[in-house]
Amino acid sequence: MYIIGLTGGIATGKSTVAAYLSGLQIPIIDSDQLAHQALLVGREAYLEVVKHFGSAIVNADQTINRRALGKIVFSDEDQRLILERIVHKQVLKDININLAKYRARQVPFVVVDIPLLFEVDWAYLCDEVWVVICGEDQQRQRLHLRDHLLEADIAARIESQMPLAAKIALADVVLDNTGSLANLYQQIEDRLRILMMDEEKYD
Repeated sequence: MYIIGLTGGIATGKSTVAAYLSGLQIPIIDSDQLAHQALLVGREAYLEVVKHFGSAIVNADQTINRRALGKIVFSDEDQRLILERIVHKQVLKDININLAKYRARQVPFVVVDIPLLFEVDWAYLCDEVWVVICGEDQQRQRLHLRDHLLEADIAARIESQMPLAAKIALADVVLDNTGSLANLYQQIEDRLRILMMDEEKYD
């Protein structure tokens, strides 16, 4: 089984690539989805978060009050880092469980979609890493159209992330999403064709 790590910058088109790969029947392990599921009632991360932050963040139905939790962690850097550590530990465990499941099924390719793959040092999970890029002007335009953000908020979001140039330097494959969707899809298919020709990589 050959594991592809998928990452990129905000609004560069990573979700578009993931959706296309999914359409090719390649399994996608979505770390954002796993992070959301990490705090479901009864899970290890849920129990650890409630133990640390207390009952004030728990709703009447025992679910996490994410707004209350957010108020705590967004106003206290130390508490935010504690929450991230707890959630990341659960997400990493769930990624490995999913990888083991697909390996048992002898799936040839699996994509692990991790926006902060380099930031959390999880590249070691992957046989190769794909980074989706586009121009900064395109990022800004897409963020404005998608999230209706003001220019100052757009700049803050882009600047808060690891620079795309740094991700490109660490990438095995760079998918350039500055052009048409057809061009992006062609880059994906070209890389997959090369991988399929080298069966030893994922046997």
